[in-house]
Amino acid sequence: MITGVHLAAMKPGATFISTARGVVVREAEMIAVLQQRPDLYAVLDVTSPEPPEPGSALYTLPNAILTPHIAGSLDAECRRMGQYMVEELRHYIAGESLKWAITRKRAKVMAQKTDGKRQVVDRGLYEKD
Repeated sequence: MITGVHLAAMKPGATFISTARGVVVREAEMIAVLQQRPDLYAVLDVTSPEPPEPGSALYTLPNAILTPHIAGSLDAECRRMGQYMVEELRHYIAGESLKWAITRKRAKVMAQKTDGKRQVVDRGLYEKD
């Protein structure tokens, strides 16, 4: 568990990079340290919840950088994901159905596992089922 005490002990100008699981970091404590220590940076490929709650300071802190949870992806995998995104954007612009749309039904299958319990995150970002 990474706590605010750990982050506050970092050397001036240090960067914390998180690619493990969002629940490993005590997010509220991290935010407090980043607010108090503008010399520190956090590059977060994972958060808990993911994505962060609407209004989270992680969206506006100048020393917090959120990445799209692709830290483990390399070379061909990144190209493939980029190609999927371009394809989906073309469908979206043309008003066509999206191949990778997230519906409430799909979200239940893709539920996050937190502390051994299944948790479905609903932020109203789904197409109609």
